[in-house]
Amino acid sequence: MRKDYTEVHDGAAVAWVLKGEREPIARALLQGEGLTPLNSEGRAEAYTFPLSEGEGVLRRFRRGGFIANFLSEGYLLDNRPRHEFDVHRQVYAEGLPVPEPLGVAWLRRGPWYMGAIATRRLPGESLQSFLESSPSAAVRGRALRSVGETLARFHDAGVYHADLQIRNILLTDEGVSLIDFDRARVWDSLSDTLRARNLLRLKRSFEKYRLPAQDFLALCRGYGGTRVPKWLEQAYAIKGLASDAVSRNATR
Repeated sequence: MRKDYTEVHDGAAVAWVLKGEREPIARALLQGEGLTPLNSEGRAEAYTFPLSEGEGVLRRFRRGGFIANFLSEGYLLDNRPRHEFDVHRQVYAEGLPVPEPLGVAWLRRGPWYMGAIATRRLPGESLQSFLESSPSAAVRGRALRSVGETLARFHDAGVYHADLQIRNILLTDEGVSLIDFDRARVWDSLSDTLRARNLLRLKRSFEKYRLPAQDFLALCRGYGGTRVPKWLEQAYAIKGLASDAVSRNATR
């Protein structure tokens, strides 16, 4: 744990919190105090809470995908909250545009880990919200090129965002930021295949929300381009069809 964070305990629960905002962060993570539900979509259970300056965002870890039909939270022998916090701190320390990491808490029950992570709230909107607000073509194009340039910065730094999608890209007054680093990894460098996989994951997000194909192409122009093997593109297309089928069956 870095020296600017301190460890706090509440029974069996453990939290690492930023020293400068220790009390409000610890209370939010360990007791759930001061939490206001944040309007968000998807499986994320997110809340805001007050800080001495600004606000924090707390996100509780919830299962997604097919397994969520049977298990809403808890990870077998895998401290996912702490792993995400470690990656988020590393990315933040390298000067990449992400919210300031404020703290993390976890609880182990037998072989199962559960917990929550807290970051500083950035004023802005998701890329999804921005695109669905129908900005002018010029504004839309500039924003998408900026997103592509930012993603290239992350990839050049070896960051692989495991859930790269339009809800996890924020447009703020300061520029473009990424959020939600669950299962993300930082490599010494990213191969062309890993870069392509990440971009195809994002492309799937554009398709899922029926955004124009030219939007993703504008983003790729900002990124600078990377070679996407045909077999990999086909594999992601098949994966997307399978995911859609599972989602339809789950809602019946």
